[in-house]
Amino acid sequence: MDKIKRLHEEAMRLPLLPGVYIMMNKDGEVIYVGKAKLLRNRVSQYFIRTQSHPIKVLKMVESVDRFEFIVTSTEVEALVLECSLIKQHMPKYNILLKDDKGYSYIKIGEGDFPRITAEKQKGEDGEYLGPYMSFFSVRQSVEAANQVFRLPTCHRAFPRDFKKERPCLNYHIGRCMGVCRGNISKDEYNKTFSEAISFIKKGEKETVAFLEAEMQKLSDDMEFEKAAVLRDKIKAISRISERQTVRTEGHRNKDYFAFVRHEKGIMISVLSFSKGILRDKADYNSDTAEDIGELVRNFIIGFYETRDIPEYIIADEEPEGKEALEEYLSQKKGSSVKFISDSKAENKRILLMARENAAEKIAFISKVRGSAVSVLSETARLLGLASPPVYIESADISNTGTDSMVGVLVVFKNAAPYKKAYKKFSINDLPTENDPAAMAEVFRRRFMRYLNEEETDEGFKTKPDLILLDGGKTQVSAVKEVLKELNISVPVFGIVKDDKHRTRALTDGEGEIAIKRTEGVYKLCADVGEEVHRFAITYHRKKRTKNALGKTLTSVSGIGEKTAARLLRKYKSISAIEKKTAEEISSEVKISKKTAEKLLEFLKERH
Repeated sequence: MDKIKRLHEEAMRLPLLPGVYIMMNKDGEVIYVGKAKLLRNRVSQYFIRTQSHPIKVLKMVESVDRFEFIVTSTEVEALVLECSLIKQHMPKYNILLKDDKGYSYIKIGEGDFPRITAEKQKGEDGEYLGPYMSFFSVRQSVEAANQVFRLPTCHRAFPRDFKKERPCLNYHIGRCMGVCRGNISKDEYNKTFSEAISFIKKGEKETVAFLEAEMQKLSDDMEFEKAAVLRDKIKAISRISERQTVRTEGHRNKDYFAFVRHEKGIMISVLSFSKGILRDKADYNSDTAEDIGELVRNFIIGFYETRDIPEYIIADEEPEGKEALEEYLSQKKGSSVKFISDSKAENKRILLMARENAAEKIAFISKVRGSAVSVLSETARLLGLASPPVYIESADISNTGTDSMVGVLVVFKNAAPYKKAYKKFSINDLPTENDPAAMAEVFRRRFMRYLNEEETDEGFKTKPDLILLDGGKTQVSAVKEVLKELNISVPVFGIVKDDKHRTRALTDGEGEIAIKRTEGVYKLCADVGEEVHRFAITYHRKKRTKNALGKTLTSVSGIGEKTAARLLRKYKSISAIEKKTAEEISSEVKISKKTAEKLLEFLKERH
């Protein structure tokens, strides 16, 4: 029995209960672990319509020799068990995050005069805050705390180095309190140090509130000099905070996740906000075999293995089993954790920033424009495609009657015109003007060339990731029928226009997907529509002119349609023919000298 058929039959015997499934290869190695709300439904999906799976999922399915399962009481129990098994087996096709080796920390030193420093690894001494995703953000926080509270950043050791050297430049420009002078007591220093730690841990709002209360108390006690010191600290915090322009409303802790598809996987960008201010950012690249819902869920679980969990999580993709994931994270955090939608303008703005970060990271790796990566990922997400449509084809028909009907094919590669792959088609076999039939004819001829094993033309031999027609349901249905007839699988969508001929939506022939004018997909559709229309009109105009010239030439005795066509192929225009001699025309086009003389005489008389 075929292996896939056998596995499907076994999957159909699974219970309709929550649990965990474990995929193994022929050597008994665990290659994938997954969670299911209903085991039978989830596992059986792997072994039906396998050719429609994304490539990485298909590779995983092809490697599976058998599977095991564990039934649990609840979906949350299944989630906990899945996490445990992934840690235990480190399966090849699950998403696996790096360990703490690549993270950064804020070190709170020890001793009588401790320091705050940015570190790339944990040591044995002192207290460590973190891990944080980027060293840049850690260094920023440390520099801000040291600057606001005027802590020393030099390499001197205190009290050993009191008064051994003159104070450094930082003291003279007001960035250090000058511990090296030996005039600051351990208690005074540690009080300021505690304020700096509070600033890092609690954020500017709580720190400023505390300092303002202390300042007011000192003013009431008429200790104006000490109050002025606190006033300067509050001003310094304000100056530092003004540099931080990326904020969210309120003072909640929120993490934003953007999942951006590209040719080789999915780039994940994370922006972490603490007390309403962007504190951390990181990018991860995934090429796992998980579908997007599973990937979102498993990435988020792995992400919070070593990090504090915020109150709110906002992602541009829905995690599989969102309610169970919320419950799992809430139990882990010890308080409520909520996934919230991107419906608010602020959340959309931050997610867009995260998507742009991911797109630029992909662009850096792949050497493709960041804007192209972003719009193609957006298109894939909007249309439900497994991967971004790097190679898009579109066709248009232009005619003034069936005798001069033409069709054209344009190609957009990485969201830009790819003119070397453009194609032209003369359509002479249709008895009446029928754009859907003509569109079907263009794609039938195009894909017959694709199926021809002897074909060498790059444009014909490349299978598009998406067909985007400048037409509605009728054209889409006509092209889909051709693809079905030829057994070729390519997603087909039509650009639907409003009464002002502006793009309004995309249709797959059955339903519509609305497009907002602010979205990148709108501009891509507009660019494709304008380009295919321009190319069709240009080709039609040229053909019509050529037909008219051909009819002019056949007025000469001895010149029929075939000879007229040969003349135009050779000379392109009437003016070019007029510059030739009868002898040259006779020799180059293979007609008699007498006919060539008649032709030149006829053209001369036309003026």
